[in-house]
Amino acid sequence: MKAVTTGRPIAYLHLDSPHAEYPQIVTALADYGVTAVAVHLDNVHTVDWTAFDGVNLRMCRGFHERPDFLDRIRRLYLELDGKIPILNSMRVAVGTLDKRRYLSELEQDGIAVIPTRWVSRGEDVTIDTLMTQTGWDHVVIKPTVSAGSWRTFRVSRSGPSTSATHFVRHGHEATSATGVAPRRDTEPETLLRDLVSTHHVCVQPFLSSILAHGELSFVFLGGKLSHAVRKRVARDGGWWAHERFGGRNEVIQPTPAEREWAYCVYEALENRYGPLIFGRVDGLRDEHRVLRLLECELVIPRLLLTEGNAYDTYAKTIARAVGG
Repeated sequence: MKAVTTGRPIAYLHLDSPHAEYPQIVTALADYGVTAVAVHLDNVHTVDWTAFDGVNLRMCRGFHERPDFLDRIRRLYLELDGKIPILNSMRVAVGTLDKRRYLSELEQDGIAVIPTRWVSRGEDVTIDTLMTQTGWDHVVIKPTVSAGSWRTFRVSRSGPSTSATHFVRHGHEATSATGVAPRRDTEPETLLRDLVSTHHVCVQPFLSSILAHGELSFVFLGGKLSHAVRKRVARDGGWWAHERFGGRNEVIQPTPAEREWAYCVYEALENRYGPLIFGRVDGLRDEHRVLRLLECELVIPRLLLTEGNAYDTYAKTIARAVGG
């Protein structure tokens, strides 16, 4: 056993399906004397929280399909009454689950984000109108609270993407590009109308650099850059840089400029929302090769621990956070 913390277990909240990394996390935490216990969010009212040293939210995959998720976490936070920490903090959860809030605030702080047209839930708008207003002929449309490309689609003035997986089926059942049933019979305007009827939406220009250069992910653990990963699209086509759709991940050594950019974003996040124990910052290059912020995952992030060989670093970070 490594440096041992003598404390109570830490609860990992989940919604039926903890991430595939969870078994390795349990093992890595045990090396530091920390026991991980999976607790379903539906069962939090039955738990004796005095028996725990912390509550970790990052296994709550599918949170974006639970409209009451944040309210339930707030109720748990009030029940804990500050006696047991939530990781990351409640302030981080409230501030960064919705892209509309944190991307707008970070842009105010001087961070270069991907240009975005925000569409409010219930707003009467069409794709044609959005393209005319913004001057973007090729866009990506998604909910402001989302994960795993859920209800995300891409459309251009010349017609929908030529990819066979142009639209994403709702849910988590797809595991590859060929595993997604394309919704070719659904018009983009219908998709937008249905989405806006229930969600706030962000519309962004499609940055073609993702096809050739991929998306850059910078993973921070304990306030330091742990590893960086280039997420590429599938070799046989598609445009999602996600392994669920045939994408592939490769660890990279970021350039000094890329490291500086990632730390700049991370520091802006901490200035806004307080200290972070873990988190991921994703960027894409625009047509001028400028690295722009795509999103930050700070509450339920995929930390790419396998790719970064970072289970030990993660476990040590969590052990320190709950071991005091």
